[in-house]
Amino acid sequence: EIMQSKKQVTELSNNGLKNLDDLKDQYNDQVEQLKSQNLKLNTELQQFIEKNKQEKSELKQKQALLQQEKGFIESEVEDLKKQLVEVKKAHESTLSALELNSYNNNDTVQNKQYLQLKESHLQQMKQLEIESANIKKTLENQIENLQKEVQESDMKQKLYIHESEIKIQDLSQQLNESRNQKNIIEQKLKETEGMLNLNSKDMEKKFVQKIKQLEENIENIKDRSQNELRENQYKYEETLYQLKNMFEIERETLEKRLLDEKDKREKAYNSSVEEYEQKLIDEKAQLEEEIDTLREDIKEYEIQVINMQGQYEHELEIKQKSIENLEKSLNETKYQLQQLQQTYQQQVEQLTNQYITERKDLQLKYEQTQRTLQMSESSNQNLSQKLENSEKNYENKKKELIQLKEEFTQQKQSLEEKWEEINKKYQQVQDEYLQTKINSEKTMALSGQQNEFYHKKLQELEKTIEQSSQRYEERLKAQKNEWTKETNDKIQALNEEKIILEQKIISIKKYNKENESNAQKILAELEKEKAIYLEKQQFLELRLKENEEKYQIETEQLKDQLLKAKEFTSQEKRCLIQEIEKLKSQNVLLDNEKHELNTSYERDKVLWEGKFSFLNQQKEQAKSDLLEAQKKFEQTLTHLQKQRQAEKNEREQGVSDMLNQIERKYQTQFNELNENYNQKLQTANLKITKLEAELKNNVGQALFESRQKNSSAIFTEKRLTELLENEKKYQLEIENLRKEKEYEKNEAQNKIDSEKDIYKQKLNTIEEKFREAEKKRNLLIFEHEKERAKWNLEKDHLINQKNEILENLNKLEKKKEILLRENERLKTDTRQSRRSKFIQWIDYRVRVTILDGRMLVGTFLAFDKHLNLVISETEEFRPIKPKKKGDPERQTKRILGLVIIRGENIISINAEAPPNQQVNIVNFFYLFIYLFQQSRKVDTSTVGPGQAQPIQRMVQIPPMQGNIDRPPMMNNMPPNQPFMQMMQQPPPPLQGMSMPPNMGQPNLRPPGQL
Repeated sequence: EIMQSKKQVTELSNNGLKNLDDLKDQYNDQVEQLKSQNLKLNTELQQFIEKNKQEKSELKQKQALLQQEKGFIESEVEDLKKQLVEVKKAHESTLSALELNSYNNNDTVQNKQYLQLKESHLQQMKQLEIESANIKKTLENQIENLQKEVQESDMKQKLYIHESEIKIQDLSQQLNESRNQKNIIEQKLKETEGMLNLNSKDMEKKFVQKIKQLEENIENIKDRSQNELRENQYKYEETLYQLKNMFEIERETLEKRLLDEKDKREKAYNSSVEEYEQKLIDEKAQLEEEIDTLREDIKEYEIQVINMQGQYEHELEIKQKSIENLEKSLNETKYQLQQLQQTYQQQVEQLTNQYITERKDLQLKYEQTQRTLQMSESSNQNLSQKLENSEKNYENKKKELIQLKEEFTQQKQSLEEKWEEINKKYQQVQDEYLQTKINSEKTMALSGQQNEFYHKKLQELEKTIEQSSQRYEERLKAQKNEWTKETNDKIQALNEEKIILEQKIISIKKYNKENESNAQKILAELEKEKAIYLEKQQFLELRLKENEEKYQIETEQLKDQLLKAKEFTSQEKRCLIQEIEKLKSQNVLLDNEKHELNTSYERDKVLWEGKFSFLNQQKEQAKSDLLEAQKKFEQTLTHLQKQRQAEKNEREQGVSDMLNQIERKYQTQFNELNENYNQKLQTANLKITKLEAELKNNVGQALFESRQKNSSAIFTEKRLTELLENEKKYQLEIENLRKEKEYEKNEAQNKIDSEKDIYKQKLNTIEEKFREAEKKRNLLIFEHEKERAKWNLEKDHLINQKNEILENLNKLEKKKEILLRENERLKTDTRQSRRSKFIQWIDYRVRVTILDGRMLVGTFLAFDKHLNLVISETEEFRPIKPKKKGDPERQTKRILGLVIIRGENIISINAEAPPNQQVNIVNFFYLFIYLFQQSRKVDTSTVGPGQAQPIQRMVQIPPMQGNIDRPPMMNNMPPNQPFMQMMQQPPPPLQGMSMPPNMGQPNLRPPGQL
């Protein structure tokens, strides 16, 4: 009955434990499912938030770029407007000048040219207006499209934000539901976890301490990484601030220089203007006095202008050559900079590869340690299974220990995952840091100092990473040692308990045997002692009841202790969960800050890149404008020279033509007036002579008539009065003619004076044009000097860069010398290793490939420093090309015997088989040389490295080439006799030959040397 009761108690305990295990498994499964759901939801939330942040940053970048482009376009539009206004003013001035010329000049040709120029100018104006309208329309269309895109992006952003808020609400609801489920399951767990032992407290305390230690380590690592990030950001900000200060200082210095130069130029210009005005006043006085002297002065001045123009052209050519030389030096420096950047990038890639390999090695070591831990855990499980067979109570304890270990392993895995996530984040930060570093190096033109600075930073970061990895390995090793020590201590204690229990079982077995032996003897006495046993039975029943009560009390105490332990563990878990959530929130905040910093950095980077590109474009545009301005200046100079010459010639021709015409007109007028006057005088004289003759006749007739007729006196008086009147009339006509002639003379003089005034006005206009041309020339010279100052600044900058590059080149040359020394040392090492390899290969079967594609297989006898080889029993394999494409390749085999191969023709040498121990061919080779030296004197003058001499041939042949046509043959050798038998036979008698004088025994060489 006692045994049955014990069995029932054990069965009930086992069933209860099994139910507990099932409930724990269910709880663990549900907890894992909820954790996985929570992780998925958190990951989705984080992804969603990161996408939102990225899109926001991209939109900000686009808006900044659009604003920047808008500002650039507005500045370009303003410049174009200013240029158009200037062009309009210039055209209007030219038109006004041409109109004045056209009004002043009465020639039809000039009027036609003026009309043609006016029409062409109007056409150009119309074309320009049409082009400007088209450009304006295109720009307006672009602005409208951009505004539409901005509106669409704003709408998309709003929709996306609304959708994201809805999703966040859904995810928060799901999170609340999962948390409620988690709380319900935790309440169920509290009810089910009442049967745990007190030993779990110590283990849980240890695990909690270790978890706290690991979390402290993680927090320390996070703090370090954050501090490093802050330091890097602070350094970047310092560098940016320094660059900005440098840029502002250079800008201020340049502005000061420009202002000083402007003041100097203005002063010089004012002084030159004043001097020129005084000269003009003097010249006006001289011009009013003498026109011929003015023409001569103009000619001399034009000659001076031509000379000055030649000088300026010569100076421009010299400057263009200097500019070309500077551009060549610029291109060379750019190419060198690109090469340096490529080398630096290669070095960075090598360092990253080394870091990746080291990291992989560390990961492999970590995996090996995990495997060893798993092996140790499997061995612990095997031992636990063995111990389970001894006692069931011990098995239950062991199961609880295993469960605790599994929980520990899960926690360990979670911590390892966290560590891996932290490592990944750290790697991402490092990758971003490298990217930002490379981009900053590209954007900033500080090649030398910044490269060294960032290189030092890289080394420091690598050192910190190595230190952190070493610390982590040390901590892992320490934890591993602690865990191994604890497991070993526990295993030893369990083994000791097992040994004690086995000893007790053995003693009990011995005692049972003794009782059985005594039972046969005491069978007779049992009946007598039956009453005693009944009393004992009663006593035992009482003891049993007491024991059951004790066990019940102990079980209740254990349940209370387990409940307390569960409450303690749940509280600790809650605390840990709260701490984890706090850390997560802190991590999210840090990620947000990091993302904002990255977005701000990227935005600044994009803006700086845009500014840099815009400045480069402006620089290129300035260069192109300079070239175009130079070309236009040259064209304008040539055009002005041609115009001046043409105008001068036209003026001279026009003036000469006008003067000739005026002289001709006046001469013709004078001649006509003289002719008319002479004609009228002649007619008047004729009339007077006629009238005098008529008077005489009339007087004579009158006298004659008076004589004859006294009555005709009155008629004669009347006739005289008429004649007197006619004389008066003619005198009046003569006076009128004289007045008309004087009036015409006065009018001609007035015309000459007016024409003089017109010519003076024309001269004034020409002088004004000349002044404007001089002003333009001075402006061009000023702009040229400004650009020259810019070029000088750029030249100084390039010289500094060149000096830095030369310093870097010197450093690289020193590195090159060090590398060359190491290369030579390695070459010597490789030669020694090759020599040792070839010495090892002596008497081996070797396969040698030659340049022409043949393969020679034979035993390797000797070599020298030039890799000239001696091979015996050689077989030649020559490849044959197939006749068709699909046919397989074939080889021809040929036996050559002893062969010497030059090292220049060898491609590769490979060992095929070890030497044959039965026959040592080398000894026969030495015998052969000995017999040969005794038998015949050989002329070895032509023999050298890479040259072969045939045996018993008195003909000198050239050195052996790459192609071996036939094997070496020996005379006096029977045709069908093997080489070994010939070597065993005595040497043949030599006819007509004697031993050379003073020839002793041959010095046999050691094997493997020539």
